[in-house]
Amino acid sequence: MVYDSSLTARTVEQVATFLKSEGFFRSRVTATDTVVDRRFSLGHLFEGPDTVHNLRVTVTYRVTENQPFHYTQLDYDIADSAVARVVLAGQPASLLRVNDRYTESVIGQERARLETLLKNAGYFDFRQQYITLEADTSFAPTTVRLRTIIANPGPGEQHQVYTVRRVRFITDAGTVRFGVKRDTLVRDSIYYLAFKHRFSTKILDRKLTVRPGERYSLQNTLLTQRQLSDLDMFRFNNVNYTKIRPTNGDSISNKGQLIATINASPTKKYQETTEFGGTYVAGLPGPFINFRLKVRNILGGAEVLEIGLRSGFEGQLARVAPYGSVLTTQLGGNVNLIIPQFLVPWNTNRFLTRYNPKTRISASYTYVQRPEYTRTNLEATYDYIWQRSAFHQYVLTPFDLSIIYTPTTDPEFDKELEQLRVTQGSRYSAALPTFTFRALTSPPSTTPTTSPKPGMRATCGFLPRWAA
Repeated sequence: MVYDSSLTARTVEQVATFLKSEGFFRSRVTATDTVVDRRFSLGHLFEGPDTVHNLRVTVTYRVTENQPFHYTQLDYDIADSAVARVVLAGQPASLLRVNDRYTESVIGQERARLETLLKNAGYFDFRQQYITLEADTSFAPTTVRLRTIIANPGPGEQHQVYTVRRVRFITDAGTVRFGVKRDTLVRDSIYYLAFKHRFSTKILDRKLTVRPGERYSLQNTLLTQRQLSDLDMFRFNNVNYTKIRPTNGDSISNKGQLIATINASPTKKYQETTEFGGTYVAGLPGPFINFRLKVRNILGGAEVLEIGLRSGFEGQLARVAPYGSVLTTQLGGNVNLIIPQFLVPWNTNRFLTRYNPKTRISASYTYVQRPEYTRTNLEATYDYIWQRSAFHQYVLTPFDLSIIYTPTTDPEFDKELEQLRVTQGSRYSAALPTFTFRALTSPPSTTPTTSPKPGMRATCGFLPRWAA
């Protein structure tokens, strides 16, 4: 690499800027370069006449941090008294604390927090550009007095609080039919529009946290989008807001009013996946095939039916005579019905709607044929699933029944199991009812993941066994 002194100067400037952004206002950064000439080195005596003699440069950076600056006072200068009340009420959640070191990245996060706080309080037009933080270091050495200033939109103006006047939900956005108008249904003051209503408005209503008559809230907007996405019924969805303009000179009654329009484009009703593959174990090839079918909105209530079939062979070394490589047979299937609400004997209304409640009814069948034994497993589960956030999921299983049927076993393998007391019971047929509760945590990551990482698992209730 060719040495460039301008890059060294730029590096010194960047390091100095970084240190000041971290509160080291009196830091110093210098750089010195040392040139090493190899022409007079001992190795030069053994080089050829055509050797290129490079000059090497060693760059040394010296950084003196000195004492960092800390906050000694935090105050506010907010012209709008209504905005000031919201900000002061949310002050306990502030990211800035007295005696903390001055850090520009935290100041940026605090500006974003204040913007979100005010947007959740109805300030639809509020932006970070109205927020300025001034640092004063003139009072005492290594101290900062930080003032948060929130300006008004203009001279004599105040920030407007907006209320949602009407909510429109278009459930077939992107569909065009010339000369045909969408049909409109009204449920709980929300207008549902579609050429053909395919989804239960009762289910959709429970997923909407943007409601008429309530203040605009960015949090409710994002939660509505996430809950509609979790239904797995729509390819995309978004929430748009339109300000109501004054009509006929009436500039007071319509001031601060919004119309929320939810656009959702339905995805395919059927989704099929087929996988082929193979393994090579114990010198034998083992082909397998997996088939999965997903049927959406099967009963009109945004339900999801999942059907899976699998079949395969796998090579292994036999544990009983005749010894050698053999193929084992594995067949299986499963059926899952996911309902986007809790199925309970009483009316849940909007209970836990913010936590994306679901009921999952599952059944599975597995058949295994090996030289040592033949076994059939049947399992049925009934799960309640809800989410505290996008990364925390809870699963309550009040019913989980597993039936294990082993009709045949090899006598030689049976004798081997008799000597193993720990696994002796596993050779029998059995019925295993269980009651479990699980909490799953999936950490935020930029890498896509197909399943959550278990953060905690608790098993409650009983695990009896009926063997034959």
